[in-house]
Amino acid sequence: MKTNKSTKIFAVLFVLLAAVVTGCANSSSGDDENKEKTYKVELGDLAINDYMEYQNWRFDEIQVTSYDILKAKRDELYSKTLEGTYQDKGKLSASDLKAFLMENGQEEEVASDAIMFANECGNEITAVFADKTFTKATWVYIEKE
Repeated sequence: MKTNKSTKIFAVLFVLLAAVVTGCANSSSGDDENKEKTYKVELGDLAINDYMEYQNWRFDEIQVTSYDILKAKRDELYSKTLEGTYQDKGKLSASDLKAFLMENGQEEEVASDAIMFANECGNEITAVFADKTFTKATWVYIEKE
């Protein structure tokens, strides 16, 4: 099944928005709270078929996503990471994390939402396309320190 670029982008945005809306309780707000926090950040590239499998999982699991479920999914994504692409970015501040996500293809609002969800649940997984040909995508795991 072929999908066009705008459909894939819409799907990514929809998943992130749905995760924030239906995610964990104890919501916090505001960028002021984020400035003091740090986040452990890991990432790696996936083959596009593994990315699509992740997207399908995300749509199915949107109502029950928790810290433990996302941590287990991170381990699965790590095992499927294309050789030589895994990176441990260490600890980043909220502003550095947001800048990093935006430099790697996330829109500002989507990057902010990923940080907000990590604050609420303790962790988050987001994905961005690593190249314009849609042959691979990058997963990013964010864990609040």
